Amino acid sequence: MPSVVQSMVLVYSRLILLYPEDILEFLNTFTVENRVGLKVLIDKWLLHQPLFKGKYFKNLSMKALTLLFSMKKPIIELLMVIGYDPSHSNASIEINAPLKILSVLIRCLNNEILQEKIKNNKTNLEELGDMKNDIEDDMPIDDYGNDNQESVNNDEKLEVTLDEFTNLKDDETTKEINSKLNFINKEGKAGGLGNIEAGSEIYLSEMLVFDYNDVDAEDEENVEEDLQYLTDLDTSFNLKEFLLQFFNDFYTHNKEYIVECLKMLPRKDQELFKSFEIFK
Repeated sequence: MPSVVQSMVLVYSRLILLYPEDILEFLNTFTVENRVGLKVLIDKWLLHQPLFKGKYFKNLSMKALTLLFSMKKPIIELLMVIGYDPSHSNASIEINAPLKILSVLIRCLNNEILQEKIKNNKTNLEELGDMKNDIEDDMPIDDYGNDNQESVNNDEKLEVTLDEFTNLKDDETTKEINSKLNFINKEGKAGGLGNIEAGSEIYLSEMLVFDYNDVDAEDEENVEEDLQYLTDLDTSFNLKEFLLQFFNDFYTHNKEYIVECLKMLPRKDQELFKSFEIFK
């Protein structure tokens, strides 16, 4: 159930932010159904992240994911996790954890940008319906069935270009990329959601993506009043601004690393990254 997974991820997000080295080592000390504990957590976490609710929790979990990505530790880099767009009907090849984490961060930021635009223009149900129709009419549909407004005619927003990797073929660059990233992109196992959601009939592939139409109540934090006493970690930030700042800082100090990771992401994620108003 999403609520159970969310509760578990809440606990481990806090532990990762407070004791990152210790908790990662601990998660590697046990297995669940022949899978190491760290893989079980990351698989479930990245699969369910779009379904998680609550401002406090989303900020906390995304902050923990930025930490996992920026650590650049072998324990994370060598971990093979669920692929980019898993489904019950189509096989999804496992990928290195940093690549999936980066994809989730990019898609989450795009969702936050679109949600903010909708909320800023939401005055009544009729206006919201008209705006959604206009957005959907103007948006190109990508290969994954998702609308993408931000990637249209926004190349000028990026002072540094990422064109160097837009047409790369994985088979020609894998060895070079792996040597720069210091981890090996092992051949992942193929499989659908059945591999990690055995017996589950409640998930459809389209449910497991960030959806800009999913506008919650005006004050999303109102659904989690019982978490207001958890003040040892800063989660009061605006998630969109936090992720923009994270990407800006990471690119400034780790340009080669993030560019090489981006080369291995789906074209959709590359285009989304180029559309963000960062590097200014």
